Amino acid sequence: MVRNLLKKNKIVYLMTDFGVDNFYVSEMKSVIYSLCREARIVDITHSITPFDVHEAAFLLGMIYPFYPGGGIFLVVVDPGVGGERGEIIVRTQERLFVGPDNGVFSYVYEKEKKFSVYRIRRELFEGVSSTFHGRDIFAPVAGRLLAGTSLRSLGRKSDEFVRFQVHYPEVEEQEGAVLIRGRVMFVDKFGNLISNITFSDLKREGVKETYIRVGRTVIREISRSFSDVPAGKPVAYIGSHGYLEIGVNKGNAQSSLGAGKGSILEVVMVM
Repeated sequence: MVRNLLKKNKIVYLMTDFGVDNFYVSEMKSVIYSLCREARIVDITHSITPFDVHEAAFLLGMIYPFYPGGGIFLVVVDPGVGGERGEIIVRTQERLFVGPDNGVFSYVYEKEKKFSVYRIRRELFEGVSSTFHGRDIFAPVAGRLLAGTSLRSLGRKSDEFVRFQVHYPEVEEQEGAVLIRGRVMFVDKFGNLISNITFSDLKREGVKETYIRVGRTVIREISRSFSDVPAGKPVAYIGSHGYLEIGVNKGNAQSSLGAGKGSILEVVMVM
């Protein structure tokens, strides 16, 4: 039951590409509070690159398992607002996700063994603008769910939804070596390059040496933390979410290494 799910956690986790220097996020929050005074709202980020659904999808997939069970992830990165794309609620065993049906939940679909998708009933909402469904559809859905409205009264279960191809690293077995080729999926505020290569991808027996290449830079080991290298030097490490990252101790890897989102990152493990 959704009501039992939300009893554990009446929180909305909010992610958008709206930024924080305008009124859009506060309008969404006001709608949620008007429908459920007991609601709590946690801002994940409002700094997603504008219109970048793939970036939002990867970031959501990376972070949501670290949040407690229950609650609603409300994600509005919606370049197709007002067009033909639909609006959905996704129910997993422990969480709900609300947002546009544009692939932004693709990594959730990939990680979850069981999930259901419900197409939001547009006819329930009046005075919907053609440019701000975050306020006029998605926030009201989140608020009503927290207030106890049933999922089935808000949406129709559907087997049709947008799911784009999730990017996994390519693994190539060579004589005496393993090559893992991934890509930079996200760049954080500090200029750290977060790849799609996970700690599990790197777990190999009998590795004698490891080389990490990004752009023209070669890093000769995976370190534990930034402090393992001198200030200003590049460092490869497993980040707090379990992905291989490239940084510069007390610096900015994006500007220093000339790499960014979409850049190829290669790991060569010599056996």
